[in-house]
Amino acid sequence: MDKHKDFSQGSKKGFGNSEVYLGLNWFNWSNPNQESHGIFDFFFGLSLPGKGDFASTRTDKIFGIITQKKFQKVLASLGGSLTLTGETNNSSTKEKSLGNISRLWAQLGLSLTDDISWKVKYHYVTIGKSSKANNESAGAGVTAETSSLQRDLYLGIVEIMLQLHYSSIFEMGLFASFHTKPAPEETKTLGLWNQAQLVDNLLGFYLGFGF
Repeated sequence: MDKHKDFSQGSKKGFGNSEVYLGLNWFNWSNPNQESHGIFDFFFGLSLPGKGDFASTRTDKIFGIITQKKFQKVLASLGGSLTLTGETNNSSTKEKSLGNISRLWAQLGLSLTDDISWKVKYHYVTIGKSSKANNESAGAGVTAETSSLQRDLYLGIVEIMLQLHYSSIFEMGLFASFHTKPAPEETKTLGLWNQAQLVDNLLGFYLGFGF
């Protein structure tokens, strides 16, 4: 019998985790209107607990930096983030507790026209094992093995995106992300659905609005 829950049967309806982010532009290199413009930014985020099969019960705090430089039609970017994960509600063994999540990425983009751009991005992600990994028991009938991540996980992910900029406030895009090797089965039990690219390969589209 598969030890993971079959989400096609008995799934609970519910929303994912709400997230709030705040960005801070520390400094710019050159004038934003120049072709060789560069930036260095900080960002802070908070992921709130949710209910349902595709939401985590944790409250996570995210801290990150981004630096990017534009060379005419080419955009190069480097960044990193650290997610300080909160406590997991282990009343159910569906979601395992885990350690912190660190992410490093490098991105290269190209403006094909004024309205169309293409980007490729590589992520290197480390998911730390739970601080409860060595405990013999996490509660009545619940062992540490079934309730917590027992080892560090290392993921390599390639993301490709095609963006269409219709105006200064609206854009849409097509994207695909692929793991450089199959994702470990443990990722499906860690409540990472808001970061679905950590769980499996993805293919989709998005709509974006800005004001």
